[in-house]
Formats: sequence, C-alpha cells, structure tokens
Amino acid sequence: MSTAKSEPLASRISSELAGRIISGRIAAGARLRQDQIAEEFGASHVPVREAFRLLEAQGLVENVPRRGVRVAAFSLDDLREVAEMRAALEVLALRNAAPHLTAAILDEAEEATRLGDRASNVEAWEEANRRFHRLILTPCRSVCLRARSWGPFLAGAPVSA
Repeated sequence: MSTAKSEPLASRISSELAGRIISGRIAAGARLRQDQIAEEFGASHVPVREAFRLLEAQGLVENVPRRGVRVAAFSLDDLREVAEMRAALEVLALRNAAPHLTAAILDEAEEATRLGDRASNVEAWEEANRRFHRLILTPCRSVCLRARSWGPFLAGAPVSA
C-alpha cells in the first residue's frame, strides 16, 4: 500500500481495495471475504468491516444479506451520470487551483499528457491521466472539491450492460 502510515487502517484497506476494484483487478460481482482481507492486511475484522462500509458509501460494493459483500457493477448510464457530475466539479476545482498553478506544475502536466498520448495500453494511459489530473487539481485549496471531482468512479470501474 502506498498510503501514509498515519492514515487509519480502515481507510488504508478501503483505499487499496478501491484501487483494485477501479482497475478491474477485482471484478464486478466478486465476493470480498472479510477473513481473507483481514489476513492479507494483518488486521482484525473490525477495520475490515469499516473499510467495507467506506466502500459501500462510495458505491463500490454492495452488502447483500446472506451473500456477503460483493463488488458493485455500474451501468453505462451510471458511468455517464458520474462523468457529467465529475466534469462539473472539476471545472470548479480547476477554477480554485488556477491561481496556484506554477510553470513547473504546468510543465509536469504537459509531460503527463505526452506520456498518455504515447501510452501503449489502457493501464499506462490511465496512470498518465490520473497523474495529469492530480497535478492540476492538487493546488485547489478545497480538499472536498478535489475528493469529489476525482473520486473513486473513474475509468476502469466495473461496468454492466
């Protein structure tokens, strides 16, 4: 995991699982087993249950009675709606960030764009795209706007027809 050690364990587990879900490494409909995840992260079941609640609040998993926690699937309409909301929030976040963008940040963002243009696969393009957005949105002084404009519902989320 690449998150800071000061972050609560449930948040670190949630962030790692969200990354796996968004990238497709954990497929839509897959069951998340509390005991396996607790063992993987060297944690008790308490932070894993809290991580599941965080993922459920983000819409990434569903807690199905007598079936456990499963990765949610998104329809194309769901993804379109989220993309429209993100676009509107990104405009506001970028407006807040613009006065704080430096030449160095813009140079790095331009390089990220070039890397995306030269990407040989979806994963490389996605990594460059995320880097670009992180660079231009990080100077936004609103943590809330940054989180909501570039949240968990990104390209690569599981899709159902």
